[in-house]
Amino acid sequence: MNIGILVSTRNRPSHLDALLASISQADPLPDQIVVSSSGVDISEIISKHSHKLPISHVHTDLYGQIRQKMLGIR
Repeated sequence: MNIGILVSTRNRPSHLDALLASISQADPLPDQIVVSSSGVDISEIISKHSHKLPISHVHTDLYGQIRQKMLGIR
């Protein structure tokens, strides 16, 4: 079984950090995490968790969860 997680976020770096920390405690770990973000730079948070989690990151100027999720699944 493959587990994938799609996260869309805008200007909430502390919430994303907490979410990724929580996911890193999961058993089993997901096979893929795609973070689609807009707003503030979250590259440090992605780097912090990428040693343990298979994270792909897409940044866009588009806002709105639907637009971000559509970008993330492409």
